[in-house]
Amino acid sequence: LPICFPVTIAQTENQHLLQRPNQPPNFSKVGDLILKKQEIIKWIHWVQEGRLQIGGLNGFPYGAFNCVPSLSDPAESAADLHSWNTKNQVFFPGLHQVERLTYLQKLCQLACTLPQAKKDLGISTVPLGWKQTLQNPRQRERAIYYLILLCQFMGELERSQGVHLHIDLEPEPFGYLETADDVVRFFQEELLPLGSYFLKHRMGLKSQESAREFLLDKIRVCLDACHSAVQFEVPSEVLQTYDKAGIKIGRFQVSNALELNLK
Repeated sequence: LPICFPVTIAQTENQHLLQRPNQPPNFSKVGDLILKKQEIIKWIHWVQEGRLQIGGLNGFPYGAFNCVPSLSDPAESAADLHSWNTKNQVFFPGLHQVERLTYLQKLCQLACTLPQAKKDLGISTVPLGWKQTLQNPRQRERAIYYLILLCQFMGELERSQGVHLHIDLEPEPFGYLETADDVVRFFQEELLPLGSYFLKHRMGLKSQESAREFLLDKIRVCLDACHSAVQFEVPSEVLQTYDKAGIKIGRFQVSNALELNLK
């Protein structure tokens, strides 16, 4: 079970763990970090200067939280973003939209170039998307198809670059996947049956069982302690639920939630 924080300060020769590096380069627009070679070099130098170790990438937010993404479907934009705010903004674009697919593919490519990157590296992302949007079965089917394309893409990168990548879906309130039970239901009833069929034919695998195993390796869960807490989940039961279903935890975010007594 890899425990991944945004960045982990590596131990220096003098055992000083809290030496603060200079501020990182400012990336304000979606794609700055993954499209501009010079910006990547600046960021890599900052990582090396601070002797930081990269434990994973956060592919959940799509740009700054105060920027409304430009979506490919105007009708969906009008319907779903009418009451726009930071909370529902972070779910857009969803995994059923090509912008999210392209963004995650570029993050996968970036992950293969990072210094001190682990041979096993996860990229967290949205729990499919905003709950209201993903009630449509066709949108979920499209999301599954895009996840299959991501699996195939990661497999090709693993063969050529030697970095084992996986996408970690992060359950969160108001997302389509809010709890461990939601995740298990989605995997068992939709992702694995439909996804293994797609994957078997796209990658020429021998059986749907081998496709199923490949899916379970490439699509995992990002378990955020805060998100789980506000859903009143019991940590030990959550771990047992995922283990019983054969779903891997790609990242464990040690965050926290406040409890308020309103009596």
